[in-house]
Amino acid sequence: MQYRPEIDGLRAIAVCAVILYHAQITILGYQPFKGGFIGVDIFFVISGYLITSIILKELVTTGSFSFKHFYERRVRRILPALLFVIFICLLFGVIILMPLDFMNLIKSGISALLFLSNYYFMDVGLNYGHPATDFLPLLHTWSLSIEEQFYLIFPPFLFFLFKFFRKKIYFFLIILFLLSLITSSIWTLVNNDILRSYYSIQTRFWEILAGSIVALYEVNRKKQYYFNHQSITILLSFVVIILVIFLFDQNIHPSIYTLPAIFATSSIILFGGQGDIISRFLSNTFIVKIGKISYSLYLWHFPIFAFDRILGRSVQSDFFILIIITFTMSTISYHLVETRARSTKFKIKYILLSYLIILTISYLLILQKNEIHKYFYPKEILDFNELELRRADWERCKVNLIVNENFCEFGNFNKKVYLIGDSHIIPLERDLALKLNKIEYSLVSLYQPGNLYKRKKNADIRYEYLSKVKNSILVFGGFYQRDNDEKRLFKEYSKDFTKFKENGNKIFFILPIPEQNFNLNLYRYKFDNDYSISVPKSKVDKRNSKVYNLIAKLDNLIDYQIEPRDLFCDSELCYALYDKEIYKSDFDHPSLRGAEMINDLILKEIENIELSNN
Repeated sequence: MQYRPEIDGLRAIAVCAVILYHAQITILGYQPFKGGFIGVDIFFVISGYLITSIILKELVTTGSFSFKHFYERRVRRILPALLFVIFICLLFGVIILMPLDFMNLIKSGISALLFLSNYYFMDVGLNYGHPATDFLPLLHTWSLSIEEQFYLIFPPFLFFLFKFFRKKIYFFLIILFLLSLITSSIWTLVNNDILRSYYSIQTRFWEILAGSIVALYEVNRKKQYYFNHQSITILLSFVVIILVIFLFDQNIHPSIYTLPAIFATSSIILFGGQGDIISRFLSNTFIVKIGKISYSLYLWHFPIFAFDRILGRSVQSDFFILIIITFTMSTISYHLVETRARSTKFKIKYILLSYLIILTISYLLILQKNEIHKYFYPKEILDFNELELRRADWERCKVNLIVNENFCEFGNFNKKVYLIGDSHIIPLERDLALKLNKIEYSLVSLYQPGNLYKRKKNADIRYEYLSKVKNSILVFGGFYQRDNDEKRLFKEYSKDFTKFKENGNKIFFILPIPEQNFNLNLYRYKFDNDYSISVPKSKVDKRNSKVYNLIAKLDNLIDYQIEPRDLFCDSELCYALYDKEIYKSDFDHPSLRGAEMINDLILKEIENIELSNN
């Protein structure tokens, strides 16, 4: 194929957009690159165009197609750098990750090597962009898996069409394009199943096929031609891409709303390279160099950001240092791994052997996880890990009361306690259910990770459900510090709490759990009896001042305030680790031990209610 530098320039724009999006740069409370995830979709279009061009031009020129040669090139292009990144991630993981997190890293690495990580992360159950996904070093490999699945499915399909339905290839590709687009739009906009829509190949196929259709048109046209507004079309297409990067909303993606970005990318590929201002800009030497290492940049940036967060740091604060590290590792990866592996002088058997070795070692690590854990972790960490695993082992019912979220009732008693909030109350669930069942109360667990109360589309479903609840106990909790709009929160809570209390319900409110820059991974070998991890109580109180102001205004509507500071703080310090007791699992989530202590406060108030009723 004739080399087109502007396509490498387009790659550079795409990878920079993704990097800026994942860095979560915030200026005056606004995230300017909130649509940067569209860079992945640009990559999909480019991949569809290049792969289809390679296949069609070989078919047209020779009348046949070498699948062996094609897949060998894919192996040389994809695997070496991916293996390098996964290997380094595993090395870092065993050093700084907790046992459960390290096992999850290994599983995600295996899924990436098997090109199934999009389905692995779909099974994890966290929407792309959820705060918890920032700590998954290999999350970004989901897009590679979709591309590889395309590479496996599409070449034989296109070869079949070329041989038997050559004149109808356009028809078949356009039909598939429309079916995939319609599916993604229905899942995203109608079913609100953003998790499945984001990670599924059937909802992403149309984006790759857009590039394929461009390639098919390019191969079939007799000669390059110009039209009067070609330069303006390319310019407007580029403007559309930039606007999408700055303005697009992830809650409507992928869907028909993604079409402008896909059409814009396709237009630049189709009409570019003719000396227009955008093509000249994208062909700039510096931009092209970034485009050439874009694959390595994409592979390296996310684990570097993720491990920075795991270490309790801020990517935004460390951004320039992390960018230097990312570009350094990417340059090394490109020149020493990617470029060498692409050369036919480098025997492909060494790539496949490395692939099998890392895959086998990863699998053995999972099989022998107990022995591995004993070797790398002290007993206190393993005890903590076992306690945390209880949450994963707790079998939850799957009633789809809330769109895309879980709703469960534990127990079958007339008296009920409802647990409402975000991911910060999930650790309370199992222990609280067991304790409540003993005193003949059912627990209804009603939460949405990342959604404190009514902050997302369709979250009002929870309110509609709770508005019908009568003569029960409603326990609210979560990370209130995330939402700084005190006036809006007061308006919502005062209105809703008034309604709940009119129905004879009692309101319990869990006040802020003292948060701090806590990462147990960094302290896992420091479990002396007198060793503790703490933060000044004054600092915690200052951070939570707005929340306490809100609670003070709602005091007449709240029956019982549950105060975690009484559990985790003394007069001067708030503790995450004290006397070998681990109260936190990260910066702001309680460990299950911490959750048990909070539950004891809740149970104490409920028992007082029972006594007063009797």
